Formats: sequence, structure tokens, C-alpha cells
Amino acid sequence: MNTILMIDDDVKYMKVIYDFLTKRNFIVYCATSFANAFPYRKEVIDCVILDIKISEDENGYDICKKIKSELNIPIIFVSNYD
Repeated sequence: MNTILMIDDDVKYMKVIYDFLTKRNFIVYCATSFANAFPYRKEVIDCVILDIKISEDENGYDICKKIKSELNIPIIFVSNYD
């Protein structure tokens, strides 16, 4: 596993995770919504890091269902919920 798609609306948080993973030789694609992640569907993605609450209109659970309907890849949920 070396290619990760990260979908999160918090750009600062994504930058921290991006820096951490790329220093460890992962290829990381970042998107702030499912629509922004669409171009990366052509890439071979080994894992998705997905925020639970992307925006008022979009949540990680729905995005997970969309991804899983097309691909059988691991998804790691992240959240700032208590």
C-alpha cells in the first residue's frame, strides 16, 4: 500500500497528514470533497483517509458508500468529534 486518497475539508489538517505520509514514501492525493476527488478515480488508490463530516451537504458515510460501490479498498475514518 503506497497510494492514499485523503478527503477532508480541513486543509491545515490535510497538510499535516500529507507531510507525514509523503516523508514516508507514500503517494498522497488530497481532495476537499468527493467531487474534487473524482479525477483521482483513474489512479490506483490503495487506501482512503476520509473525514466523517466534510460539509453540511456531504458526509464521510455517504462518500464511503459511493467508494465501496466501485472499489474494494480500505477506508480509514478520521474525525474531530469527541
